[in-house]
Amino acid sequence: MYKDLDLAILAGGGSTRMGLHKGNLTIEGKSFVDHIISTIGPLFANINVIDNGLQNTKVFGVNYYNDPLQISTKSSLLGVYSALYYSKNPQTFIIGCDTPLVNPKVVEYIISQRDKGDIVVPIANGRFQPLYGIYSKKILPRVKETLLQDLHKIKIILDEFNTYYIPEIELKKIDPDLEFIKNFNYFSDYQQYLKGIEN
Repeated sequence: MYKDLDLAILAGGGSTRMGLHKGNLTIEGKSFVDHIISTIGPLFANINVIDNGLQNTKVFGVNYYNDPLQISTKSSLLGVYSALYYSKNPQTFIIGCDTPLVNPKVVEYIISQRDKGDIVVPIANGRFQPLYGIYSKKILPRVKETLLQDLHKIKIILDEFNTYYIPEIELKKIDPDLEFIKNFNYFSDYQQYLKGIEN
């Protein structure tokens, strides 16, 4: 267990493309959120779920919160703000609930790189993956200021702070197919995944 590191799972978004709350979809008999908790939760001293009251199930010992900043736009940046706002430690591993195929070895590798920047995020499928990385709590005031300026692109913060991008090639050594970052944005993505594991 990393005693100086929080885990934050973002599950409070609008899920407009999915058409229903992603966090309550199931994988291996558990909701996406519960599956993430059971898979990597033991690595962390403190676990927070930002769910805005949307989760059907609650896990004992896990904290569930609403976004503390009441603004109309539900963005990834707001999720980062909420995660850091409730964090009890200097750094937080932040993950979206729509990437439930979480790989503990990948997470531990990302954690091993955490001293390389204020923000540490992986590159996967040729793109940076901001909701699968580590953020320092010291960026919290600037994130709030950015949101209150009605700016919601997370890249603004990544560019402003010392961000270390973990090369994709390093992650492929652990997870060759980059399954850890498989994202379920649409219900059809979820259905396709279920068909795949049935075959």
